[in-house]
Amino acid sequence: MDPARTFIEKIQNLPSPSPVLQRINSAMSDEESSAFDIVEALKLDPAIVSRVLRLANSAYIGIPRTVSSLQNAVVLLGQKRIRALVMSASVLTSFRIGKFASFSLEDYWRHSTTVGMIAESIARHLRRYDTIVPDEVFAAAIMHDIGKLVLAGYDPVKMTESVSNAIRGKVPYYQAENGEFAHTRIGAQLAGRWLFPSDITGVIEFHHNPSAAELFSRQVSIVHVSDIMAHTVGFNLYRDEVAPRLDEKALEAVPLPLERLKVIAQDILDKEKELEALIGFFL
Repeated sequence: MDPARTFIEKIQNLPSPSPVLQRINSAMSDEESSAFDIVEALKLDPAIVSRVLRLANSAYIGIPRTVSSLQNAVVLLGQKRIRALVMSASVLTSFRIGKFASFSLEDYWRHSTTVGMIAESIARHLRRYDTIVPDEVFAAAIMHDIGKLVLAGYDPVKMTESVSNAIRGKVPYYQAENGEFAHTRIGAQLAGRWLFPSDITGVIEFHHNPSAAELFSRQVSIVHVSDIMAHTVGFNLYRDEVAPRLDEKALEAVPLPLERLKVIAQDILDKEKELEALIGFFL
């Protein structure tokens, strides 16, 4: 059978989301749900409970007292953040990603969490101009490259080929991908199957082409800019990676001076302990 057809069939038969994620999605689609409902969903997976409590007691939160209650941990971290973390952890569990030369899970999460922290900081600065919610932007940002996890799990050979093409052609990774297997397209397919919120799906699909995003364009633009900032300060997915190209319209949609963006990037670099604690949730 043709390899491309086989791969597409695999993608079309993506696994179902974990029971924990299904329960969280259901709870968060109900306006009357509370932190208690999220806690009850998390209890379906003791390993996730352990990760959440560990993160709540880490430098990422940085409170002086011990958090022993799962409900307190959910309140501290926020329901949208919890949902994004569980989504990401569910992908790791579902696709059993092994080790291979062109992809490092540690580098992947270091990049994704850096983008998340930068995007959240930008959103906080923009709250004076907009109704944007930092937690929602963080959730979308940390998930933006989730299609790469799917690729790494389903076809590491194809990903290695794209990385080699990108290095050889000195172009960003997304420009070296075969369009049929682009991580944005595959990530959007996963998002649709797993009922991700539409704002997260939009960021996954359009973060390299924010001008094409008809909905949630401000959010997509923030993640686009944050992605490039993360590459610029050295958080790449592989050695010699070329940073994606900046969409000028996206930069216009983030009405902050360049000096302020530089300060935000430096501030994230200074939060090494917080960043490492967040990465530790996944590894």
